[in-house]
Amino acid sequence: MLRRVLNDDSLLLRARVAAALVLLYAQPVSRIVRLTIDDVTDDETTASVQLGDPPSPRPGPVANLTRAYIQ
Repeated sequence: MLRRVLNDDSLLLRARVAAALVLLYAQPVSRIVRLTIDDVTDDETTASVQLGDPPSPRPGPVANLTRAYIQ
């Protein structure tokens, strides 16, 4: 499922990003939809999302997907 989310351009980008976060971090959708841009940290070497303390790192392909959505 994660492979499809990362590679299937026929899906909406925002749905792909949300699905990747659900699949990777086992968070309920209700928590994912409450995330804001302030919950995402990206210094171009390390990317993370604030799901708790400490922030959860995002692996390369998911970080790239999230960067595309933010832009």
